[in-house]
Amino acid sequence: MPTANVINFGSVFPVVIIFILILFGLGVILLILKTYFSSRRYFNHQIFLIKIPKNTDKKDEGDLNVQNIKEEIAKGETIFASIGGLRAQRGLKAWFFGRDDHISFEIVANNKQIAFYYAVPEKDVRYLEQQIHAHYPEAVSYTHLNLPTHYSVSTPVCAH
Repeated sequence: MPTANVINFGSVFPVVIIFILILFGLGVILLILKTYFSSRRYFNHQIFLIKIPKNTDKKDEGDLNVQNIKEEIAKGETIFASIGGLRAQRGLKAWFFGRDDHISFEIVANNKQIAFYYAVPEKDVRYLEQQIHAHYPEAVSYTHLNLPTHYSVSTPVCAH
């Protein structure tokens, strides 16, 4: 009479539990490392201030028609479209260490002047400068800003 192969669950069960606990422990360690490394990636961004002269074209000072306004808006849309067309970071390195391809734009009105700020990773600085100066050749960029000292305590802040 043939004998059946019988699995002894009493000896396999502790091994499976230990294996699951080891995988869970490794997952927790990876999650902690990922959080630690991804939070440090934001220190590699540079902050720029862009100033654009109020009147860029002397011939269009009194000529504010709808077509001219649409052309000015289209310049900004083109910059944002080129940034939106960049390929997002993917892969195991981006998952483990976190993505650093975040770009931030801000518009600040202070002392009756409008300023444009942007924060960009160091690897994309040149690309974004070229995009801005291609569409706004009269723009002037300043870097290495100490933003916490840029604003006074009494400056009102509005965000949407």
